[in-house]
Amino acid sequence: MTWFSKLTGIEEESPEQVRRELSIESDQIVCPDGKRFAFGRLETPKLSELRQTVSQLNVQTHPSTIREHVGDVRHLHADSANAGALFQVASQFNLLEMTGPSVTPERGVDIYENDPTQGPACAIACGAGTIYRNYFAPVGDRIGQSADHQIDCSADLGSKLGNQDGQLWQMQNGYLFPSDDGLRRITNRLQSASESDLDELRGELRIGLQWQTDVTLPGIEHRVSQAYCSALPVAYGHQPAELWTDFAKLILDAAYEATFLAAAINASHTGVNVVYLTLLGGGVFGNDDAWITSAIERAFLKTKSHGLDVRIVSYRQAAGPSPRESRAGREATDRSNKGLHCA
Repeated sequence: MTWFSKLTGIEEESPEQVRRELSIESDQIVCPDGKRFAFGRLETPKLSELRQTVSQLNVQTHPSTIREHVGDVRHLHADSANAGALFQVASQFNLLEMTGPSVTPERGVDIYENDPTQGPACAIACGAGTIYRNYFAPVGDRIGQSADHQIDCSADLGSKLGNQDGQLWQMQNGYLFPSDDGLRRITNRLQSASESDLDELRGELRIGLQWQTDVTLPGIEHRVSQAYCSALPVAYGHQPAELWTDFAKLILDAAYEATFLAAAINASHTGVNVVYLTLLGGGVFGNDDAWITSAIERAFLKTKSHGLDVRIVSYRQAAGPSPRESRAGREATDRSNKGLHCA
């Protein structure tokens, strides 16, 4: 049995069949046998909207902290000490976990268990939220995602950069693929922009927030929140990595800042200040470690007085973290702490 059938009691045959056999009541998915699992509440705010929300919070000034945590993210989800915490999850721009750009939402979510990386592990740990995002999330005038109708967290940024006609990039099942000319035009635009212009562009990126969703691992009865973020698929493109640099860094900066601000909102609402980060865009996506650690440092310094307990997870299943992953986690921690002391 797959994780999906163990959880819901049904097989995953087609979107129509899943929507026929499962139902939604309030913030819960109801299974045919009467079991209920909370998917919580899905939002896709822009970074600019999160900035506005946090600016209106009554936050007492308190130093944030940051450290590396080596471990299995599934165990962290299952730990009752993390009830109410926020977990950053690496996904595609459609908030799903496609193993490649040819995989469509119709392929379902049970295939996630064949992928040992962080994103699918988090998605399975909160299975009700994952089922909701694939099959039941409102997308325009339809319910659920399909090959030709998906959530796109880059769309507003694309409009701001001039991608209305798709000349800069095309989205393929959550993977953002720029054309050669599009990537050059984006790079020129970003390199000539002022810092305030760059910050306005960052503000157009959206992330997915699955608030207060059940941890659906066996025997677990608490909820957490998850922040679904994507990086650019640098290693999937044929352009040289240096041509991706400015665009990739803009996306990483926005995604991490959005996650930190979501953590501040979560702390204000729940009293839980813990946020677990992942190294977005590392590994097969080919984002440089220096881009990732710089984005974490930037976001941390922007929220250094929000009293957040930031933990960077270096994740591998049985064999422990890879040397690259552990090194990047340590570098992000060290740089952020040094920046805090110098600020």
